[in-house]
Amino acid sequence: MAHDQKHLVGHNKFYEQILLPMDDRYMGQLVDVEITGGGKHFMQCNVVGINTALDRTLPKPLPKGQVSGLKPNQATVKSQRVQQLYITCSGQCLLVVVTAVLVAVVGVVIAYTEGLVLK
Repeated sequence: MAHDQKHLVGHNKFYEQILLPMDDRYMGQLVDVEITGGGKHFMQCNVVGINTALDRTLPKPLPKGQVSGLKPNQATVKSQRVQQLYITCSGQCLLVVVTAVLVAVVGVVIAYTEGLVLK
């Protein structure tokens, strides 16, 4: 989508920007156009037609807002693994801290009972 929010941006084989009319039919498609104008970094066009020669080999465009590359429950599975790892690590860290405090308390009690601690 172009910065003006009114056009889609396509590219020719030289990767020059072609501004297309805002229409969801053009998303992910090869489009034949007639150049009608241009600026320093873009060209404007009229759409002649949608090129159907390669439609069978191209995947269908995703609906607006959908992210490609992730399976629907893949993110959930990874999130659950991270949560489980966090819970496991938190439990182990808590166990280490409690053990260290317990050892320190026992050491102080033993030192006090043997008179090693100054009163």
